[in-house]
Amino acid sequence: MAREIYVLLGTGLLFLVGCDISIDIPDYPEASTDYSESASFAGIEELHIDWLAGDIVLLVNPEATNITVTGTKQATAETEDEAELFLAGIDVDLTDVGDGLMTIEMQVPQVSGFADFSASAEVTIPVGVILTIHNPEGDVRLTGNNHLTTVTVSDGNVTIREQQSGHVQVTGDEGDIDIESRNGNITVELVQGTVTLKCEPSLNAQLRVDLLTGIVNLAVDEDFGAQMVVEVDSGDLDLDLEGFPVSDLVVDDDQVSATLGDGTGLIDIRVDGGTIIFGPLTENLF
Repeated sequence: MAREIYVLLGTGLLFLVGCDISIDIPDYPEASTDYSESASFAGIEELHIDWLAGDIVLLVNPEATNITVTGTKQATAETEDEAELFLAGIDVDLTDVGDGLMTIEMQVPQVSGFADFSASAEVTIPVGVILTIHNPEGDVRLTGNNHLTTVTVSDGNVTIREQQSGHVQVTGDEGDIDIESRNGNITVELVQGTVTLKCEPSLNAQLRVDLLTGIVNLAVDEDFGAQMVVEVDSGDLDLDLEGFPVSDLVVDDDQVSATLGDGTGLIDIRVDGGTIIFGPLTENLF
């Protein structure tokens, strides 16, 4: 396989060749309904969201005193009556479990025969909440958090905007991860997809990405000092280091290491098959 490594200024191209698969699925009846849930957030420091299917949007409101969840539940079954029955069994539960922890859980009934379900959720939370989100089938979008955020997805995209502070941890199987963050550490583990990080890291911050197949595109502030190691087992490296104070630069066939600035932080990017793109942040995040 031809390999290309670009250091300083360069352009990399990644071509993926695949095939189209078409499966005919019958049009089953669908039932849907809007819902809204709310609970006091007094004394709550941590929120766990355990979802099953559907997109989740989280918004941080500094003036909020309650947590609110709104969205649409959907159910599909072989008959209209079965779809309505299944829809009635989809619950979204907010529970104060004590010790400063609240949970939001999506629950569905057990059924025989064909059935499918999903529920969207728009969640409004106050400032300063530790978040843990598990969504095996759907996207997660978060805006404006300033505390530890942990997201686990199986088949879905994760978008995090205006992360003011706090560490971010994202784990996924297939999808795209897009994060804009200040100050905190970022750790991403993904099987397949594209990881895009735009960061203004604080002193000693650690940025880690472990990707099996796909593209990592990382941009950081030129003032960020770090020990940098980027490695692609099979693929390309495209690194723009021109605006960074660089020392101890070592370029191998599949790895580039260097010290950026004072070297107090860490950039550790590993890709088995794909492309790593790295360069300076060219715009203010927020």
